[in-house]
Parts: sequence; C-alpha cells; structure tokens
Amino acid sequence: MHTKDQSEVRRLLGLFPDDAPVFTVPPLTGRDDGHFRAGWATLLLRKGGVPARLLLPAPNRESRRILRFAASALEPSAIIVAPAAAALSQMELLTAADILIVPSQALYDPETVARAMTARLPIVAAGLTPAESPLLDETTCLRSLTPQSLNLARAMLRIWQDKTLAASHVSAAGERIVPLVSHS
Repeated sequence: MHTKDQSEVRRLLGLFPDDAPVFTVPPLTGRDDGHFRAGWATLLLRKGGVPARLLLPAPNRESRRILRFAASALEPSAIIVAPAAAALSQMELLTAADILIVPSQALYDPETVARAMTARLPIVAAGLTPAESPLLDETTCLRSLTPQSLNLARAMLRIWQDKTLAASHVSAAGERIVPLVSHS
C-alpha cells in the first residue's frame, strides 16, 4: 500500500509545504464539540499572530459549523476540511499535520493516537481521564489545563514553540508505542 508523503498530501489539501503549524484532530464521534473547541483555539492562535491551520478529517455537521465560525472571524483559511473525494486515510491526514489535538475524551481514539505516536507527532490533549486514555499521560502528551478553547490554544502554542518539550513527548510516545506495535 502506497502512503503519500507530507508534501503530496499537503498539496492535495491546498496547503503549502511550509504552512505551519498544521494541527489535526481524530475523527468526529457522536455529538462531541471537541472539533469546535479545537477550531476556536486555532482561531485564537491566528488572532495572536500564529499562522495556525486546523485540518479536519472529513466534511460533517461540525466541520460546516467550524467553517462558518472561521468565516465570521474573518479567518476562513484557518480551517481545512479533507474532502471526501480525496479518500485520504487517517495516516495520510496525520502525515499532513504537525501536531495532533485530542480535545475531549469522546474524541480519544486509540488507533489514531497510536498512529500519531508512530508518525512522531506531538500530541495535545484535553479533558481526558488516565483510565480511559492509557496511551496519553504527562510523559506522552501535553495536557491542556482544561478543555476550554483558551487553555487548549495555550497548550497548542506551547507544544509548537517549545521544541524540546515536543521532542520529549514524542520520544516517550515512541517508547510507549513500540512494545504495543511489536505485539500486534
């Protein structure tokens, strides 16, 4: 199976190779509003001068809501929705991103998180309980103080700016994921 490289996936999504930071989230689950909070946090970063972009995995009711919100904030280019016609896998979407955001417990998807860890993406998480999200702890991800958009934006900015912190989390995530992958 051929997996596209970052520049190829970014080109398909209308992103330039040097667009950064590009955040993404796991696929939408149920009626959770974590995608909206991640979109709002991305807009807060843009209003603060950070050229952040949020890549949403698929068109859906929540992506339409986030696109309307971004347009009303005069930041329509902040949000990219992977078109269904592109038929990109979750791994390809992670390849296009710089950082994975898990903005709520409902959006914690162990498979997506494991793929992000394998792809060596830093992870920001919010609103997770350790018992229900065993892959993500203080060593493998940066936790937002709360799931609210302002705190989520602070954590997103910190993991983007602090390369040493990001590398530490990526390293710990790699150590955590290797034993799991080798047993699969």
